[in-house]
Amino acid sequence: MAELPDVGSIQPLTEAERRKAFGTPLTRALKIDPISMERSPVKRGIASIGSNMLDMLNPTATFEEGLKEGSPTKIGLGGLDLILGSNPYVAMFKFGTQPVRKLAKKLKSMSPNEIDFHKRDVDEFIKKEKAQLEYTKGYQSTEGGKLPGADKANDQIQALEKNRELIFKDAGVDYNKKIAVENKKRLKNHPDFEDNPEGLDEFIQEFEGEELFDMGDYIGPERDFADIPLKYNNPKLSRYFLREQNFRNLDEIGYARPPKYSPEDISQQNTSNWFEDLGENKYRLYEFNSQTGRYTQTTLDNPDLGTWRNFLGYSKGGHVEKNTANNQRLI
Repeated sequence: MAELPDVGSIQPLTEAERRKAFGTPLTRALKIDPISMERSPVKRGIASIGSNMLDMLNPTATFEEGLKEGSPTKIGLGGLDLILGSNPYVAMFKFGTQPVRKLAKKLKSMSPNEIDFHKRDVDEFIKKEKAQLEYTKGYQSTEGGKLPGADKANDQIQALEKNRELIFKDAGVDYNKKIAVENKKRLKNHPDFEDNPEGLDEFIQEFEGEELFDMGDYIGPERDFADIPLKYNNPKLSRYFLREQNFRNLDEIGYARPPKYSPEDISQQNTSNWFEDLGENKYRLYEFNSQTGRYTQTTLDNPDLGTWRNFLGYSKGGHVEKNTANNQRLI
């Protein structure tokens, strides 16, 4: 029988090698990934809140550090990196942290469209985290135990709310001032305002944050609905957009939720987008995706013209194509 080659003695893995290859027992048990967290409220609580170790974490810790260290807390800290920087979860759960103040400073020089984009992301983040914190606060296992972080849930909810106020308190201030100066230079010699500087100031204020031009037949922004300020909100305006974009009212069919479509309906494009009127110019919208067979749900609370234009994908001068989960729709 041929002698096997000597491959050397088998040495046990070091602790670092075991962590790199398999993770820690805690991360293996939790399997922190989007699917398992969606299915397990306990995992969501741990990944989102991170137990009482939260106070020891540095707001500059990163997602990559969490992977290296096998930390479920830090692994959960990646969702809002593009908005708040290195560690948004820790940053948002404590009031006035450096990343939060940095974002607030950036927003001062942003346009209304950019602010609206960030506002939707921050609000969505806060909504989800507050719901989880409320669950964590009230959770009781059969043994009477609490989820990690339950004792701090109220403080963290208040921090989320206060941080939102801080972030958007002065949003667009510097940008609006800059645009106002440029508008005044362009329009100060117009016959309508040559002897009426106060009227020009009022007009600029009405279209705050928007570039105004003398178009010959009218004065205003170079876009659709040029005679309506972006901050104008009204139920009639909302119904106009819903009608124009073929959203059907759920009241038509008496359902609380939009219907499920069969493969035959989808193949024949016998599908619709739906909306639910929540009252006081608030709507829950359901956009159907024929590729996934699912709806994308969005809630617009008292939306103004700017919000509708952003949601529907309007560009500065008119309409563009909006990509809705790989489903191109011309509007």
